[in-house]
Amino acid sequence: MDFRDYIRIGLQAEKMKLAKCSNIIKTAPVGRLTLRKNVNGHRRYYITMPGEQKAKYAGKKMMITIYKIKQRKKAELMVEIIKDNIAVREYVLENYRDCSDEAIEAMLPKAYRADEELTEKVFQQTGLAKKVHQSENPYKPEELRHVTSFNLRVRSKGELIMAEALHAAGFEFYYEKRLELYDEDGNIKVVYPDFTIVFPSGFIVYWEHKGRLDDRNYMLRDIDKTQLYYHNGIFEPHNLIVTTDGPDNMTDMEAVNRIINGMLMPLMGI
Repeated sequence: MDFRDYIRIGLQAEKMKLAKCSNIIKTAPVGRLTLRKNVNGHRRYYITMPGEQKAKYAGKKMMITIYKIKQRKKAELMVEIIKDNIAVREYVLENYRDCSDEAIEAMLPKAYRADEELTEKVFQQTGLAKKVHQSENPYKPEELRHVTSFNLRVRSKGELIMAEALHAAGFEFYYEKRLELYDEDGNIKVVYPDFTIVFPSGFIVYWEHKGRLDDRNYMLRDIDKTQLYYHNGIFEPHNLIVTTDGPDNMTDMEAVNRIINGMLMPLMGI
């Protein structure tokens, strides 16, 4: 899914919410609530119905009416905001232009399109290739289908976002670098952290991004990996960062930047 797909999903959800709120407004009673305290300090609701000037005390028998009036007020406010949100989403869908690498490549004349052989030769001649550490993980190399602007292949869009952010910040890092650890019995276990970030001082931070929390087997393997990390002195917040995708499978770019600026940047000088 691309950016527009998420906008469409959100638009559909907004329209469903609008219909629900509109139905509440149609069926809920009209009235104005006020809240007062009696001499004992207890809160009491008073209702002013249409055409009435004076607010009347609402006792226990009117609790359902009070609840429905509250729901109506909430729905009225939500309708105003939802209508604005729908207009914004529709404007974005109509005017948004895809600027992904794939979309731009398709717009370019053939002579200007990406040429992997040419790119590799240029990287080798300029020395840029030394800064790009490709995955050392032998597991399903065909899944490394997302390519960063600096020619690093990763497995997911979330990892692509993180790699781009780390690269832009100037960090020396490895993607899925082989790491030998020891289990409780002293046996060697090999893992491949998503990102291994090396600082000028030699200090190393590992960054794991979990993007498949709905996969039971993935989660079980992740638990074992976390225990292995801890047994080898790798744990949050000392030298391990753990992030996850949101419920919509989207990566929070703002959160990524907070981690880089708030946690990693200060380590550049240690």
